[in-house]
Amino acid sequence: MREGPLTGYGGQVAEKGPSARIAIIGVQGAGKTTLYCALTGLEATRAAAHQGKIAAAAVRILDPRLLAAHQKNGPEKKLVAPSIEFLDTPALWLEGPEKQDNAGVFAQFRDADGFVLVLKAYEEGSKPAQQLEAIKGELFLADVDIMQKRIAKLRLDVKKSLTNRDELTRELAVLEKLLEAVSGGDAKAFQSITEDDTKKIKGFQFFSRKPMLALANVSEMEISKPPFSPAAAFKLEQELSAMEEGERLSFMKEYGMTALVTADYA
Repeated sequence: MREGPLTGYGGQVAEKGPSARIAIIGVQGAGKTTLYCALTGLEATRAAAHQGKIAAAAVRILDPRLLAAHQKNGPEKKLVAPSIEFLDTPALWLEGPEKQDNAGVFAQFRDADGFVLVLKAYEEGSKPAQQLEAIKGELFLADVDIMQKRIAKLRLDVKKSLTNRDELTRELAVLEKLLEAVSGGDAKAFQSITEDDTKKIKGFQFFSRKPMLALANVSEMEISKPPFSPAAAFKLEQELSAMEEGERLSFMKEYGMTALVTADYA
């Protein structure tokens, strides 16, 4: 499901599917939906209607270099602007009585190209660093489960006289190496396998081989000295992005801000 129009440059802009899909994930109350709305321009009331389900919206990237190249090489032609699709995902429950198996939630965004891990840091006593480790741990464990199941099957298959036995043996060796690393929280092992092996395991959509960016949601009073970096005050960013430029710049100056996290999107 795709929500909202593709905002962008105006004029003749060619339609093009998203060049990347980024899933925004985090615990209940971390600020996922607020960040999603700030990035996509979607109204909070509409986004709230999708609570518990995936919501998606695509935005075109406002890249001055692309605009300059378009003006120089053919302003009369349609501009094919790259876009990113952001996914607002269901909240993760990692502790307390609500703790649950997140496998069903993960399945909804496993095919994303990258992840923004939203950390709740705006309340006193919040522990963003621990949240980060817990979320990454859950994602890595989900990969470990898939690896273990595939390895168990491969160990049986390589004992058979199959025509692709050598290929299966190679896959088994690669997955065993990755399993050992990912089980210990190390995703760097993906960088040491060959391009051919990378293509063969691509279908598993392992979380641990994809880029992750941790971003803390802090209070307005902690913008200058956040307890975790990088950080942003999501609610403030959303309010500022809705203002006229002159008014927005005035408020940003008061908070000592030079740019918005969401400023790179049209």
